[in-house]
Amino acid sequence: MLNEQWSINQAAADCKSRAAEGVPACTVDPSEDIKKFEAQFVQAFRAEPQCSEVTLVTLNASHDQRVLNARRTSWLFLELSRGLGPEEKRFALVNTNDPYAHGKLTGQSEAEHIAKVACDFVRNGLPPP
Repeated sequence: MLNEQWSINQAAADCKSRAAEGVPACTVDPSEDIKKFEAQFVQAFRAEPQCSEVTLVTLNASHDQRVLNARRTSWLFLELSRGLGPEEKRFALVNTNDPYAHGKLTGQSEAEHIAKVACDFVRNGLPPP
């Protein structure tokens, strides 16, 4: 489950907080940046052989997500990356709709790598420490 609404809201909040944190301001519309990256991710997901038996659903409404939690649902949350190129985003993969839950896999990378990592996470769970 790709949580688009959370990712867009998080990107907007990140851009608003940058001045107070002494971080360079966003130079693009954060919602458009996330949507563009999501499109790259979807394309990479479809091309990734590991994803062949994994279903990708994009959630674009964050209200009452509890009803979407199934026993075998994994969630992908995307965030803007500070100091990285525009082709990279931070991500969190977790088996609940809480991006801050324990037992998650996080990182930052390009869409192709995130697709591969996401499908491996869905198929095999967390990698060994």
